[in-house]
Amino acid sequence: APVSKTGGWGFEPLHSCHPAGAAAKRALNELMVGMADFNPFRFFREVRAEVAKVTWPTRKETTITTIMVFTMVLLAAIFFFLVDQVLSFALKIVLGLGGS
Repeated sequence: APVSKTGGWGFEPLHSCHPAGAAAKRALNELMVGMADFNPFRFFREVRAEVAKVTWPTRKETTITTIMVFTMVLLAAIFFFLVDQVLSFALKIVLGLGGS
């Protein structure tokens, strides 16, 4: 029986002679070159510019959204409690475990 080249994992490592391996190697090289000219001051300036573009919710919007979330959580809890009670009751009837 032939021995698996992949060690049983089902994939072979990509070598630079393989087209996909060469592309991966190029992408990694481009990433490393991009990291070499990293400027932290420019980075933080760009972050600040992006944060300035964010539309922040008002206190009223945040309060209303929070109330809506708590309401939906409460409704979901009640729904699952009722479903659990119905299924429990039905299971007791099917298994003949009804209390007497």
